[in-house]
Amino acid sequence: MTKHFGRMVMAAFALAAVVGPGAAAKDKDLACSVVAPNVTCVMTGLDNPRGLAFGPRGALFVAEAGRGGAIDKPCSTGGFNCYGLSGAVSRLWQGRQRRVASGLPSLSFTQGASARGPHDIAMWSRKADPSSVLGAGGALVTVGMEADPVTRGPLGRPDLGKLFRVPDSTLYAPSSHLCEQDCYAPVVDVAAWQPVPNPDPNRESDPYGLVVDSRAQGNGEDDGEEDGDDHGEHLDDTLLVADASRNWLLRIDPQGQISRLAVFPSRFQKRSTDSVPTSVVVGPDGDYYVGELVGIPFSGPKRPPSSIYRVAAAEPHDVTVFLTGFN
Repeated sequence: MTKHFGRMVMAAFALAAVVGPGAAAKDKDLACSVVAPNVTCVMTGLDNPRGLAFGPRGALFVAEAGRGGAIDKPCSTGGFNCYGLSGAVSRLWQGRQRRVASGLPSLSFTQGASARGPHDIAMWSRKADPSSVLGAGGALVTVGMEADPVTRGPLGRPDLGKLFRVPDSTLYAPSSHLCEQDCYAPVVDVAAWQPVPNPDPNRESDPYGLVVDSRAQGNGEDDGEEDGDDHGEHLDDTLLVADASRNWLLRIDPQGQISRLAVFPSRFQKRSTDSVPTSVVVGPDGDYYVGELVGIPFSGPKRPPSSIYRVAAAEPHDVTVFLTGFN
């Protein structure tokens, strides 16, 4: 399972690999400045780059949260949150960077600040059941919103807070083709889901980090490769999603059924401070590791430290602190 646990270091790699925001070119040779002697810039000109994933052919894909829309587009009261179709997915493959999908939902403050859009991306196994709502192959992308899903209608933004599928044909399309809304689709409405029979009164949702949990059958092990030549058939693939607003870890099965595995604790320092889980990986022990970005206050001596939690993959999915003290 080294390919999953390796995502733990990708946040640090992202700082070196992607520099934004900016307007990404459709297809270009890499040309970006070196920011430190031991850092190599591999992609540039991205719009609020977030999650990364390596595909089965060695390509690197980046989810771009975008910059919302212009002030004359659908906005919340006062024009602080504006909706647009500026989210995207870009690819680095064979030494060339290009945007492969554009027009994904995005919501942000003026000039792209605090963008909510495509937050993370994960490659979906080609051996998945082709009859499932998640399809067979391609990539899955979380699109955030940080709001109650009932607000989507008035602003004409029905696809915020959903899980999208981008097929292989789009991910590896030739340089002359840019997918603009015609070759990807939402497959699961994460924001609308509520546990039954005890719905959560906090309906604000922001689907953020995600990872595929591939439990190979046949040899009982994951060989750590992503070249499509796994020895076992990945019949038990499920998706893990961290909801940064609800402080949940969710599991989504191939049929699109959602279940809640964990709730992460708030801190109480004169006011309640949310956990805000933003990343999740599968560890070498098979358990799930979730990183948080503790909420308000965002800086200063009163800011509580952030932690990494271990969530047991087996029921009852016990939550324990794995590491703490991050700021």
